[in-house]
Amino acid sequence: MKKFLSYFLIAICLSLSNQLVAQNFISDNKVWSIVVISGFEVEHTDTYHYKFSGDTIINQTHFSKLYISLDENGEKWKLHYLYLWFEENNRVYNYWKPTNETTLVYDFNLEEGDSFQVSEFQTLYVDSVRYREWGGKI
Repeated sequence: MKKFLSYFLIAICLSLSNQLVAQNFISDNKVWSIVVISGFEVEHTDTYHYKFSGDTIINQTHFSKLYISLDENGEKWKLHYLYLWFEENNRVYNYWKPTNETTLVYDFNLEEGDSFQVSEFQTLYVDSVRYREWGGKI
């Protein structure tokens, strides 16, 4: 469940930025911050910073690793899962080398009414697509 929530949060972050379609999502010079509000009796807020780094080539495909930082300045980074990440045809994938399993994480080509399978037991449906201003651009 924790793995799914991480992917779901990354997908939400991605869906807010249309300008990423024209650029690479996986880039060493980008950092994403996600704020999570949680708690039952006492509400608390956590901020997670994510970035891609690394340069691994397997069978002519360029892979990067995803790192996470929990400190407020984003200075201390640790590897976030052991997956390798790559982009292809406007889609973001992760790859698990021990089993040679590739998983679609996000598809920038999705439109209203489309669906995609997140796991063996869960399918998500695209209800709507909204373009939001991000960094002064749509």
